[in-house]
Amino acid sequence: MKRQFIFFVLVILFNSCKQTSEVPVCNVIEPRANIKSLLDSFVMVNGQNNAEYGIYIDKTSPHDYDLILYTGNEPLTKEEDRLNNQYPVNKVRTSNIEFKVYSGVEHYFQNTCDDKVRKKSVPQKVLEKNDYVIWVVKDSAGILTTYKTFGAYPFIALPKKIPDSLKFNLPDSIF
Repeated sequence: MKRQFIFFVLVILFNSCKQTSEVPVCNVIEPRANIKSLLDSFVMVNGQNNAEYGIYIDKTSPHDYDLILYTGNEPLTKEEDRLNNQYPVNKVRTSNIEFKVYSGVEHYFQNTCDDKVRKKSVPQKVLEKNDYVIWVVKDSAGILTTYKTFGAYPFIALPKKIPDSLKFNLPDSIF
């Protein structure tokens, strides 16, 4: 009996002193209500058929932010990610979709996810067909202005929305 007691005490002592290696967490962050609603709307309008969903955040002044919501077959910044061996540090899950969050920190900090996730995030080849959707969101002191655009790239000046008064349709035939 005395031996068993000493054995159990040693087992408990050994297990309590042993350092545990925790599985790294792939930083899933929770968006504020207005951004969650925006992401839900983006998924509702554009569907869940693409391989990549991303949100690119650029702070342009103390109260102004430019955001790009993107979905396509490959990341919007695929070449930059490949060249710099960078991958998103944070993710947001909403409407059963995982958005990768890019803010510039991915260039300086590493994700703690395992290598399979990293390799999946940094594309090795370019797909032949890349259908994509881009929404530009201007956040000025909490007021969100959203419009769809045909082209934008993160962290540079974003295209402005063309006012309806300037839009015109070309005639079917010039002659």
